[in-house]
Amino acid sequence: MHAIAFICTDSAGPVKNAVVQVVQQHQGPPTLLAEGITNGDGYVLFNWVPDNTPVEVYVQAANYVNYYAQLTLGATNQNYPLSLTPSFKKPSRDRIINVKANLCNLYDADNNPIFELMINWLILHNEPKALDWIARAKRAGSTHYNIAIAVNYRNNPVPGTDFMQDLGTFSNIIDWVKRQGLVPIVKLAFDGQGYDPNGFTYGWRYGMDNLDRIANGLHKHIDSVLWSTGMDGCFPDWSPQQTIDMLRKMRAVLGDNAQLDTEFAGPPGAWGYIHLGNGPADWAPDKLGILDHFSLEAEAFPIQVIGEGSQQIATRLLGPNCLIGPQTPYYLAGVNKYIAIDVYETVATWFYNGGIATSQDAIDAATGMAKYGFTCFGNGVPE
Repeated sequence: MHAIAFICTDSAGPVKNAVVQVVQQHQGPPTLLAEGITNGDGYVLFNWVPDNTPVEVYVQAANYVNYYAQLTLGATNQNYPLSLTPSFKKPSRDRIINVKANLCNLYDADNNPIFELMINWLILHNEPKALDWIARAKRAGSTHYNIAIAVNYRNNPVPGTDFMQDLGTFSNIIDWVKRQGLVPIVKLAFDGQGYDPNGFTYGWRYGMDNLDRIANGLHKHIDSVLWSTGMDGCFPDWSPQQTIDMLRKMRAVLGDNAQLDTEFAGPPGAWGYIHLGNGPADWAPDKLGILDHFSLEAEAFPIQVIGEGSQQIATRLLGPNCLIGPQTPYYLAGVNKYIAIDVYETVATWFYNGGIATSQDAIDAATGMAKYGFTCFGNGVPE
């Protein structure tokens, strides 16, 4: 009697509670040789004499694509690895906007901070490394993954990519992320006022002129990803009116079923210079209700979280839930929908610019923001 084990995994590790069936085809009805359910390690063990038997293996598991393979089982004890692909069903609005992700709090196998947006190149040229990045994100609790139509980052060991004129390939990249069971956060790369050859970003005017074309090329994804104006280059470079105009354009073009995000950022650890925290209010109440999600980038080093900029943003976005200082003006008081707010902490920014930052710095930044009442932080940071 020999033991045959089937081991079900995805990119993040074992898949438990998968139903594995081993069937032998011959004249007449097929014979079910074995059926079992994988344990917590993804294993299911069968005992029989396989005797070089050709079989068909079927696997069903919740939230995974049905698996099928034809195998010839050996005559000795053997393990057969089966790689399952997560299924991606159209997510609900809450699933899209309740983000657990981060740009760069995690480290890869080479001990470099992972700048998630650079995964485009890996998906096309080094998929095993891309899958390792995904696995690390999932182990840290990620539900989303950041990608960009065009992106480059100085001193990063992974090359940048630009798909602004190749939306078909970028659509395939979005599909790849979905197959990993994650919701893509699509950065539109409209940062700044014009094209930046260092970051491969195209600027506000280009975005206003080309959003219709981009939406048409990526139309199948409109209601299943989180659309973001760009990276932190949208602030402070855009004026308040430019920001409002872009958000209105995105809503008009992408429609009411699209979920919209923009990323606010500022100097180390605080947001003293963005429109939400620049002394007197720069915005009229509830215009930001066009959004469905706020990404707030808190650079992790040096730690300077507690300050006027952070205070003003907490007041304006948290209102009655702001734990330090005034609770007015509360910009979202007139908004009649749920808007999610996430604080991102960045380690890679400092690493790739010659600074020194660690995951502990990210934790310290999150701890500082929690004092104001923020509750959702990037992966790798304990809640």
